[in-house]
Amino acid sequence: MQSYRRYEINKEYVKRVLRNSARCALALEDEFEGLNYSPIKLDEDLLDNDLVEASKRVWLNALEGADLYGVRNAQVSVIAPTGTISLAMDCGATSIEPFYSNVVYKSLVGGGVMELVNPVIEDALKNLGYDEKEIEDIKNYLLDKDESGMFINYSLDNAPHLKDEHKKVFDTANDISPAGHVLMVSSITPLISGSVSKTVNMPSNATKEDISNIYKLAYETGTKAISIYRDGSKACQPLNLGLNKDSEEDLENLTYKQLLEYARNCKRGVLNRIKPDGMRLSRTHAAKIGDIELYVTIGFYKNGKMSELFVSTDKEGTVVKGLLASLSKTISNMLQYNIPAKEISRLLRGQQFEPSGFVARHPYIKSASSIADLLSKIIDLELGDFRRIQIKPSGDEFLLSKAVEVAGDKKEEKEEVKQVELDINDEDVQRVYGEVCPVCNSSQLFTNGTCKVCKECGSTTGCS
Repeated sequence: MQSYRRYEINKEYVKRVLRNSARCALALEDEFEGLNYSPIKLDEDLLDNDLVEASKRVWLNALEGADLYGVRNAQVSVIAPTGTISLAMDCGATSIEPFYSNVVYKSLVGGGVMELVNPVIEDALKNLGYDEKEIEDIKNYLLDKDESGMFINYSLDNAPHLKDEHKKVFDTANDISPAGHVLMVSSITPLISGSVSKTVNMPSNATKEDISNIYKLAYETGTKAISIYRDGSKACQPLNLGLNKDSEEDLENLTYKQLLEYARNCKRGVLNRIKPDGMRLSRTHAAKIGDIELYVTIGFYKNGKMSELFVSTDKEGTVVKGLLASLSKTISNMLQYNIPAKEISRLLRGQQFEPSGFVARHPYIKSASSIADLLSKIIDLELGDFRRIQIKPSGDEFLLSKAVEVAGDKKEEKEEVKQVELDINDEDVQRVYGEVCPVCNSSQLFTNGTCKVCKECGSTTGCS
């Protein structure tokens, strides 16, 4: 064994590349040689100390071996496998590429497709501390298909049991920003003496300026090779999130029967329903509005998120009881299909029909414009939103569901509502009929000078 042919005339440059790689691996601490940019180095704060020390030893050994024996191959370090060969080797991804999606369809050269599922999900969930039942529920969610055999869920964002802080672990190619793809390559390129390339996934609406900026970022951070793919820019692509039926026939030329068949086989984005366990925590609100006694029970998942809402009344065998049972099933299904409780509250808020007015028996809610409005206020109460509640709770009894909703809405800032004090006994203050508050939909509007103020939430139409 000896150095590769023509090594002697390239020796100076080969060793310079190795020394620069060793500097990126923290094995050498002097300045980089012959570079007009600063490569990305290993971050000791992010990596395990044993891994950092092993990296230093490997590169020092490589430098020592090059001095003693020369270099056998022009490329000392490479990364493999790439492309389809990685599938046969049961790798989690192809080279430096992240998984395109957690479930995909791969088009085959000879025709047909094969289903691919991210093979490292189960191991990752175990390492993150999930138990067998939770892992099974998450896998079933990912593998759920509609009646046509199509995958329904391509992301784990709404998977059961998965904690918010763990969702980023399962980000796939289209979840990572284009700049993130470039920086991934820039981070590993200094440790690859030859080169490494990857595809930068860009959205279909990417502009020429966006693409230009990506190439500039690659140049400035030391990436040697990248390719760019704008989603949907080719008529056929090897990896797809769904199967499209051959569209050679124009829809206008199909018969009525063929159109019906086409419609039945179209991919449908069916939501995944997550039912609560057989035993779960719940809280019951007792209230009386008009002559109707109500018992509103809120059920919760293990993580504290609302899972169901049921309303019962003492009016046995009446239309009211039947309608409330139907409304309960509707709201419970909406919650189990991951529709935010605050959106359900907004839909119910401010509806006006009888019975309405004073609410008895409930410790915090004292008035409502209808039973629907009362349910809206109870949901708000469970979410920790006390703006429309007449008596504000003083303890932490509603922290269970409030913590979950706040975590889910951390990117949304609540709108600050300008509140004013209202003296309804003032002879200049008059009730406004036929209008509702634009903030809380309450009908309790009163004049306030030339403007109007809401008695329930204190918001005003503009005057102070």
